[in-house]
Amino acid sequence: MDYTKAALTFYQQGLNDEDVQARTQAVLQAQNITGAGDEMADYLTAVWNGYKVANEEAELYVDKLAAVADSSASNMSELAIAMSKVASTANAMGVDVDQLNAQIATIVATTRQAPESVGNALKTIYSRINDISTGAEDAEISLGNYSSKMMDVGISVLDANGNLRDTGEVIEEIGGKWADLSREQQIYLARTMAGQRQYNNLIALFDNWSKYSDLVNVSMESQGTLVEKNSRYMESLGAKMEQLGAAGEKVKDALINEEDLKGLVDFGTGAVSLFGSLIESIGGGRGALLAFGSVFTQVFSGTIAKELNNVITNFQNVKNNA
Repeated sequence: MDYTKAALTFYQQGLNDEDVQARTQAVLQAQNITGAGDEMADYLTAVWNGYKVANEEAELYVDKLAAVADSSASNMSELAIAMSKVASTANAMGVDVDQLNAQIATIVATTRQAPESVGNALKTIYSRINDISTGAEDAEISLGNYSSKMMDVGISVLDANGNLRDTGEVIEEIGGKWADLSREQQIYLARTMAGQRQYNNLIALFDNWSKYSDLVNVSMESQGTLVEKNSRYMESLGAKMEQLGAAGEKVKDALINEEDLKGLVDFGTGAVSLFGSLIESIGGGRGALLAFGSVFTQVFSGTIAKELNNVITNFQNVKNNA
């Protein structure tokens, strides 16, 4: 995706010039270091919109993805894809971008699930907790039941005013106490939070809590990572070859005028058509060869004419044999 195409993507979203410039620059750098295509703009847009990111922080959010990818067994494209699925829900449920980034990286690295699956799994977990807190009719358990179950393992999900605490904060508290729980308590807690289908993702996260904690710190201290990685890319052989190709395209565009080329093609087409009409007018086939042979005999030396007439004779013999 070139700059113009990337910028158009953001102008179509109704953004102003400043926002477009910030987001376009971040997308192009992300594409350089990941090799991703046009879809990277869509992934990052979902992340920025989900967390309501101001234009001056657009690059910082991509810094976070790049830094955590460097420090984990996941890559930046995987993190962007997964986060695009869950960013809006995570933000609504009080999971900040550093926490979400580290959660995704830890689960992806541990389970090697597709990033779409991890993002959707976390979205399901957060949505389940939100349904509990809002008393949704299709919630599996009530807020009171949920709170009671969590208290069974020493975790309070309500604040002093009886409101549900931020999910990111609750997860942090559980992670800190995880190693002190029995396996039965761990499974009970994970199932209470995530339900029967998704609890394994939480277990993968909590079982690797030290890795998660390290990645949160990496994400928080990531500013400048995108520029640094992009600079390394621009010095690489692949980048140099792409620059050479781009320079070649500019030279071609400068040397070859498309309208002139069209005129040349049209002229060639007319000449060939005229030549065909001439062949038909003198009988085609043998007649044309004999006629042109006669011309060549007069124009060229006798030796050349003789050889050309031999060609005509051989052609006639082949035709007769056929």
